[in-house]
Parts: sequence; C-alpha cells; structure tokens
Amino acid sequence: MVGYGVNPPINPHHRASHNSQTNDIQSPTDNEFTLEGALVGGPKSADDFDYADERTDYIANEVATDYNAGFTGALAGLILLGDTI
Repeated sequence: MVGYGVNPPINPHHRASHNSQTNDIQSPTDNEFTLEGALVGGPKSADDFDYADERTDYIANEVATDYNAGFTGALAGLILLGDTI
C-alpha cells in the first residue's frame, strides 16, 4: 500500500502520480506525487522479497480497482468480525 509501512511502494504505474513532464516513463526516476492509500499488484510470488518497485512493471505496480476492491472487502469483513467478537 503506497504511503504506509516501513518500505512502501513509491513508483506505482500511475500517470498522474508519476507526473512526467517529458512523457517518458523513466523520467523522473521516482514518482513526483505520493498516491497515498493506493494498492499495487504486489509480488509475483508468495515471497514478499520478489517485489520490485519498478514503474515499468505494470503487473506488479499498477493501481487498479480489482486489487483495491478485494482489499477493501477484506478490511470491511475484519471490521465486521471485530465488532461481533
């Protein structure tokens, strides 16, 4: 999740967050704006160290509704269970 934790993603595949003035995916090196709370695709395997924070890897770093919807649903379920336990 962008903007949270010890080592959060800083380069999600997101045009507005990147804010390239040259229309080059490599420039600037790091995204100019933090897309706080956005959920990226994540690592390619169950190993968290398999994640690379590279904007060009849109599969691991794209911010998409399908990732965020599942995460939001899981959090809502945890909140509901927390109220009933």
